[in-house]
Amino acid sequence: GRRTRVEEAEARLHKFAQARYVSPIDFALINVASGNPDFSFNQLQCAINERTPRVVHLKVEPVFDSIKTDSRFLELLKSLRI
Repeated sequence: GRRTRVEEAEARLHKFAQARYVSPIDFALINVASGNPDFSFNQLQCAINERTPRVVHLKVEPVFDSIKTDSRFLELLKSLRI
């Protein structure tokens, strides 16, 4: 059930992104929820490269709790100096 809802939300997000800007943070959030941390890290790096304002909240954003101990997450924070 939950996986299907996440996949549906991701499909809606991709469709919305065809017409409007969608932050890579939003794609990272969806992919953390779907258990795809590799794609999430890719999107988080894109968000940093784009200087998306929301990256300053990465350290305290609860949705990322499941990947906060991953060395890639720690490297992202280090690159942001937060």
